[in-house]
Amino acid sequence: MPNTIISFDLCALIIAASFLIIFLIRQPLMIFQDKVYLNIVIATVIIDLGSVIDSSGLIGSAAGLFVLRNIIVTLFFYTMFLWPIYFAALFNFKLSLGKLKPAIIVLALAVSAILVINFFTKSLFYIDSSLKYKETSLFQTIYSVALAISFITATCFFIPARVYTSVENTFIYIFVLLSCIVALVVENVLHTEEIFPLAISISIVSIYFTMPAPESFVDRMTGLFNEEGFNKLCAKKISGKRKTYCIAVCLHDAKIVTAFVQRDRTEMVTEIKKKAFENLLKNSLIFKFFPGTYLIVLDKEDENFANTVLKKAHEIFTNFRAGKEKSILIPATVSLICCPDQASSTDEIKAYLMHILDKGIEENLSLVKSQDLPVENIHFLFNTQNLLNNAEEEGRLKVLYQPIYSLKTKTYDTAEALLRMTDKNGNVISPSVFIPISERNGSILELENFMMNEVCRTFTERHLGSYGLQTIGINLSSVECIQDNLRDTINGILKKYSLPHSCISIEITETAAGQASESFNTNIQALSQDGYSICLDNLGTGNTSLKKLMSIPFNIIKIDKSIVIPSFSGGEKEKVLFQSILDISRISKAKVVIQGVETAEGAEIVSKLDADYIQGYYYSTPLEEDEFEEFLKKNRLPGSI
Repeated sequence: MPNTIISFDLCALIIAASFLIIFLIRQPLMIFQDKVYLNIVIATVIIDLGSVIDSSGLIGSAAGLFVLRNIIVTLFFYTMFLWPIYFAALFNFKLSLGKLKPAIIVLALAVSAILVINFFTKSLFYIDSSLKYKETSLFQTIYSVALAISFITATCFFIPARVYTSVENTFIYIFVLLSCIVALVVENVLHTEEIFPLAISISIVSIYFTMPAPESFVDRMTGLFNEEGFNKLCAKKISGKRKTYCIAVCLHDAKIVTAFVQRDRTEMVTEIKKKAFENLLKNSLIFKFFPGTYLIVLDKEDENFANTVLKKAHEIFTNFRAGKEKSILIPATVSLICCPDQASSTDEIKAYLMHILDKGIEENLSLVKSQDLPVENIHFLFNTQNLLNNAEEEGRLKVLYQPIYSLKTKTYDTAEALLRMTDKNGNVISPSVFIPISERNGSILELENFMMNEVCRTFTERHLGSYGLQTIGINLSSVECIQDNLRDTINGILKKYSLPHSCISIEITETAAGQASESFNTNIQALSQDGYSICLDNLGTGNTSLKKLMSIPFNIIKIDKSIVIPSFSGGEKEKVLFQSILDISRISKAKVVIQGVETAEGAEIVSKLDADYIQGYYYSTPLEEDEFEEFLKKNRLPGSI
C-alpha cells in the first residue's frame, strides 16, 4: 500500500516540520531540556523527510536508497538515545553535556559498527532488486531492543520523580510511551504500515503544548531567568535530598541599575550581565528575583567547587564598575546558600536574599558567610513574606483613612490613605515591617495597585465628594515611581471609577524624592501635568538637598512630626528651623501640612502658624471606611449636601 505509507510519512513530516518552525519562532529558553527537544524534532524531521523520499520513488538507484536508509537508521538510534535524556531533564535530574559524552561516544561507535557490518553483509537491511527497502528479523530485533532500552531508561527516571513531578510532565511521559507502544503494535499487526514516525510527531506536538510560554520565565530588562523561571527549573531541585549550592549576589543600590538614566539603562544592565554573570559561570543557571538580587544555581554538588565560585564572584563584585568610562561603582554582597540545608523553598531563598542584602548594606560587607546569617531573622523574613502572599485574596489587606484638618475652611476636605495588613489570626502587622520587604521583593506594586483601586472605589461608592472631601493622598514607593507604565496605570484606575484626577494626591517621601532618577522625575512631571497634586511627605526625615527637592513639582509639603514636636517644646533654635521650612514652602507656592499634632496644646500653637492643614491624632486617628464616611458627614463643609 505505497500511497498509504506515503500519506503516513507525509503527515508525520508536515507535523514535525511545522512545530520545528513554531518552536524556533517562539524563541525558547534553550535550557538543557529545550536543546534536547530541539534535537529530537530536527532528527524526526529528517527521518520523516527521508521516509517520504524513499516511499515516493524519487531516488532511482539502489546505492542512493541504501545511503538514505543508513542516514535514517542513524538518526533513529540517535532519537532513541535522546528520549530518556529529555525525560530525565524534564524530571529535574542533573544532566550536562559533559556527563553524557561517554554515552554519546559509545552510541556513535555502536551505530557505526552496525552500519559497517551491514554494508558488507546486508544482514540487517538492504535494497532489493525492485528498489524496495527490506529489513531482516535481526534488525527488527535490534530495533525493538533499542526502543525497549530507551523507554525502560525513561521509566527509571520517571519512577523516583513521580512523587514530585507535575501533572503535565506525568501526562507527557505516559502519552509518549503509550503512543509509541500502540504504533508498534499496529505496525506489527498490519506489517506494511509505518505508523511509528507519525506517533513520534504527535508526541512532539503534545510536548510543545505543555511547554509554558518562555517569556513568562525571563526578566524583560536583563534577559535572565526570573522567579517564575526558578520555580519551574529549580524549585523541586532545592527541596530534594541532594545538595544544591547557590551563589547569592545582592547589589546594594538596585536603583543604580533599575532606575539609571533612561538612555543608558539597557547598556548598564547588559554590561553587568555580560561582564559579571555570563563570565562567572557558563554551565549554571542565573536568576533575578527582585531589583538588585540575583541567584546563581550551580550545576555541581561539590562544596569545594561552590567555594571556588564564591571566591570568584567575590573578586568580580568587590570593585565592580559599569557605565560610561567605568564611572559607576556598584557595591554588592555575595554569599553561599546550601539547599536544602539552609533553604528548601523559593520563599526561603527570597528571605535569605533579603537578609544578605540588609546585612551587606548595614555592615558594608562584600561577603557574608553562611554562619553569619541568624536563623531567627531568616524565619522572620520568611514568615512575613508568606503573609504578603495572597494577602489580598485572603482579605488581610485594608485601607484606613486619616482626615486632615483645613485651617482655612475649618473642616476636613482632604485625607491620607494608609495601607494595613493583618496576619492569618487577625493581628496587625506594622507597615514598617511589611512595606520594606514588599519593596524589595516587588510585591509593593500589587499592594499599591490594590490601595489605589480601594481608594477610588470608596470615593465613588460612598459619594465622599458630597461631604466636602476634595482629595485623598496615596503614598507611592520609589519602586512604583520608576515604572514605565505608571502614568497609564493610575489614569486607567481613575477612568474606571469615573473620578477626576484632582481627587488624588500622589505622596512621595523625602527619602524617595532624594533618590529620584530621570525616570522618576519624568513620571512625576507627567502626573503633575495630568492634574494630580504632588505631595512631599515627611519633610525633615532625610538629608535631601533643597535644590533637588525644588526640582520636583510639589503642590503640597508635609512637615514631619520629628521637626514639629521639638519646635513646640524646644528653644528658639528649633522654632527658627521650623519657621524657615514654612518660609521655603511658601516661596515654592506649595500648601503646607503640619504632621504629628496629638495634643490640644500643639493644635493651638500650630493653628497660629502660616500653615494650610494639620494632621494628627488630636484631630482623628486613621479610620475604617464606614467610620470615615460617618466622620465626614458630621464634619461636612457648610452648604455641602
